[in-house]
Amino acid sequence: MDTLAGVAPGVYTAPFSNMAGLSFGTVSGGNINLIVHGNNISPNYFGDTLVLNFAPSVSAVGVTLSGAPASGMNGPPGTLIADVYVAGSNSPEETTYSLATNTPAFLGVTSTTAITSVRLLFDDNSDAYTNVSRVAFGTPASVPEPSSLALVMLAASGFGLRAVAARSRRR
Repeated sequence: MDTLAGVAPGVYTAPFSNMAGLSFGTVSGGNINLIVHGNNISPNYFGDTLVLNFAPSVSAVGVTLSGAPASGMNGPPGTLIADVYVAGSNSPEETTYSLATNTPAFLGVTSTTAITSVRLLFDDNSDAYTNVSRVAFGTPASVPEPSSLALVMLAASGFGLRAVAARSRRR
């Protein structure tokens, strides 16, 4: 799903939102602009961090992203820094990945604690953009463990046997 489907290319003031439950911002804060170009959104300033805020919080996030040098040319691989913030904590879980320039990549995150925001920064030791083209997020429905499901089935069969026994006694 294109996160920016139907959004006109241009400059937007942060925080920017076109999807329920998700808003884009920057670490610099204030009225820092975001640029929508093609199917990508990125901070207006080189080297600024793109922030994805979730309200309500979620337990899973998937992002298609890329990093681009300010020159627009292909450069050496850079480092993607992903900070995941969860409810009740001011300290992020930080992970770094090697990322080729101008090459889309997927980042998926799940957590048992509610995710409130994800911060993304592409660093190639020069001025660079962090671009995001797709975002998927949510809280998957819980699936019962096999042992819990077996107990439910056992209880249901017990009630069924009681009903049969009660019916045969009435005759």
